[in-house]
Order: sequence, then structure tokens, then C-alpha cells
Amino acid sequence: MAKIDQPLLSSLRRTSPSSKTLFITLSSITLLLLLALLSHHVNTENQHQVCKHAFDPSSCQAIISKHSPAGIFRRTDADLLQILIQKSMFNIDDIAIKAAGLYKQSNESNQRAGLENCIEMMDLSHGRLHDCASAINSIRIQSTTPVAEDVYAWLAGVVTNHVTCLDGLNGVAKSTLVVQLNTLIGLAMTSLAVFSSISPSSLAQVRPQRAGDFPSWLRAEDYMVVRGLHGKIKADVVVAKDGSGNYMTIQEAVAMAPENGEARYVIYVKKGRYEEKVVMGRKKKNVVIVGDGMDSTIVTGSLNVADGSTLFDSATFVALGDGFMAQDIWFQNVAESKKGQAVALLVAADRSVINRCRIDGYHNALWAHSLRHLYRDCTISGAINFMFGDAISVLQDCKFIRQKAMCN
Repeated sequence: MAKIDQPLLSSLRRTSPSSKTLFITLSSITLLLLLALLSHHVNTENQHQVCKHAFDPSSCQAIISKHSPAGIFRRTDADLLQILIQKSMFNIDDIAIKAAGLYKQSNESNQRAGLENCIEMMDLSHGRLHDCASAINSIRIQSTTPVAEDVYAWLAGVVTNHVTCLDGLNGVAKSTLVVQLNTLIGLAMTSLAVFSSISPSSLAQVRPQRAGDFPSWLRAEDYMVVRGLHGKIKADVVVAKDGSGNYMTIQEAVAMAPENGEARYVIYVKKGRYEEKVVMGRKKKNVVIVGDGMDSTIVTGSLNVADGSTLFDSATFVALGDGFMAQDIWFQNVAESKKGQAVALLVAADRSVINRCRIDGYHNALWAHSLRHLYRDCTISGAINFMFGDAISVLQDCKFIRQKAMCN
């Protein structure tokens, strides 16, 4: 029996360094797991909050989880938005390359047209997302600023561009790109939801700041024009069918307009009937088309879906360059009712102003495609869905005339 003052062990066993390391490692792992579980709970709650503005909250949460997994170092919503934008831009480039390859391989005119439209939409989206990324870096998007409203409109426009690309595809092109395009649409919609959670004030896109409830984005000189206070607009070039101007077609004048111009570039189109398709590309910014009146200067066409055009290509006049303005013009698509969808005017340009214009077509006359538009003192006529689109549009003192539907 051991004595009272004798230790039960003859000597205390020293703890080895490896045992300490093991204990510390196990403790650290336990702590990390606890923190990860806590972070997961916080992130899950945050995802629900971020995705409350989403069209499909469950899809939004799944995409956020994929690109911002739960962890100790949780990204801010602004960081997450930049990640989603960069991922989208990478996918856009990949889709554009694949679409270009499919275009070269295809011999079907309708399929090639859809691919060409898709490449155009990808180009528009890439530019918009680049602008969004720059704006998010340069502003405090939590505050109510015009730039925050810009970002919201641009992100919404990107969603529409992607859907337009997908809708215009068919056959092998569609089956090849549909999965990747749906992924891209999901990324765009989630980006919009994330931004809406960061800057909820940007949801109020049309804020009355001037008498008559004009949209806040309308710049002062355009306000003067639509109110009739500007006086006669000075033209930079003149289009006339009789050869008395600088050009005989509107498309020639548009092609020669400066790219990415900051000042207004005015194309005056003398009275007459101009049978042509006009496309104003995204780099043709701040271009104004002025006619001699909505009954005197007429731009007309008859392209339609039934004869093989895509809906996008059926448009007589296409405006993609920001700051587009049209005044005193009549836009027509005179395709017969049996030809189905046939667009007269397609506007996918931000901060567009359509003043004192007439827009006629039987089916889908005006495609207010995306971004922000003001239509004032316009007459819009058709029989079926004659104004449609996803634009944030303000219409003031406009008339809608429903044509009688015709049975074929």
C-alpha cells in the first residue's frame, strides 16, 4: 500500500507535443464546424432576404449558394453581385463564340438569322454588364442616385436580351445553346434580385421630378423639345428622296453618324415615303431622327415572321443606340394580317424619346423591347398585341387605335 505522501504514480507522464497538436487540431475543427454552421444559418437567412425580389426565389437561392457558399468569410452582397456579373460576361462570350460557329455551319436562312440576332443580343448584354460593373465600383449603391436607377434598368435589359436570343433560335442552334442560355437567364435574374436588395430605391424607376410627371432620366434639352419650348431643331444632315439632301436613304445617314457621340446628332428626313429597313446600332448614340410630320415622313416595310424573318428582324426601324430620339415620323409595317407578327418600330435603346410619332402595324406594331422610353403625343395602332415588350415605358397623351381584326 502506498504511503500517504507517496504519489499514486511514481512520476507524472509528460504530454507529448503530438498529443497537444492533435488536441488543438480537433478543437479547431470543432470550432470551424460550429462557425460554419452558424455562418450557414446567417447566409441562408441572407439568401432569403436577397431573393425576396426574385421572380423565382428558390432558383435565386440555389444560384447564390453555388457562387457564394456558406463559410466563415461571407461575401458582401455587392461582392456577390460583381461575381455574378463576371460569371455572366464569361458565359456571354462563350455563347457568342458557339453561336458564331453554328452560324458558319448552318445553311438554313431562318436559323442563321436567329443566330445573328443572338450574337447581337450577347453583344448588347456584354456592354451593359460592363457598364454595371463600373457603376457598382464607383458609387454607393445603397443610396438613392440616378446611377443606381441606371444599373437597375440595365440589368433588367440584360434579362430581356437573353430571352430574346433564346426565343429567336430554332433547330440545332436552339438545342445546342438552350441549357447554357437558361443558365445565363438565371444568372441575370439573380443579379437583378441581388441589386434590388442592395438598392431597393432603384425599383422606383419613374420618379416625377418635373411638371407633367416626366421621368427623372429625361435630360433638360429633351424636356424642352417634348414640351415644344426648344424652337426649330438644327439638322446635322438631311435625307431627301429627290436628292436635295446629303443622303437619299435614312440608313445611309445613320451609317455615317458618329459612334458613341455625347452630343445630339440630328438627321432631318424630308417628307416622303421611305421604303427601307433602318437599323441604328448600339454605338449610334444620341441620334435624333426628325421628319416633317407623322403624316408626311413615312418609314415603311413589310418584313414578317410568316415569310421567314425572325420577330426581331421583321422590324422596319430598329433603335439600339442609347439616347435615341424620333419626332414627327410615321413608322409602318404594312404586312398583311395573314403574315402574322410584323414589327414597325423596335426600341432597345436606353433613355429613348419618341415624340409626335405614329406607329402602325397589324400584329406587334411597337416593340418596346427594353430599358427606359418616353412616348409622348404618339398614335399607336394595330389589331393584335400592338404594343408589347419589357421596357420601362412612360406614355403621355398617346392614342391607341385598334384596327378591326381580319379573318384569314
